[in-house]
Amino acid sequence: MNRPLLLAAALACALAAPALAHGEEHSIRVERADLNLQSESGAAAMLNRLESASKGVCGVANGRVDLTTRNVERACVEEAMADAIYALDAPLVTALYEDRLPGGGVAQGDAQP
Repeated sequence: MNRPLLLAAALACALAAPALAHGEEHSIRVERADLNLQSESGAAAMLNRLESASKGVCGVANGRVDLTTRNVERACVEEAMADAIYALDAPLVTALYEDRLPGGGVAQGDAQP
């Protein structure tokens, strides 16, 4: 379990920002060897790393962008996060992630097999 998690997101949307519009797949390595994912602090740190990596892999722009681009970025981050959480398979990280979802519910989408 000391291997880093590889976060990948397919970025295929014709209405996406130019950086996202090519349907390319990007990935970012997320280190986890230094974290105890069975502790609250370790799980929270991992969740923050995954969120940061998801934003990076989705090309989230800082600053002002149009509403369509913002919605595409948000959907990409949500999908990347759900996929990464599923791949990580760490119960405490999953629980913290689900608590952050609107309504505190289970993530919807195709993160499950």
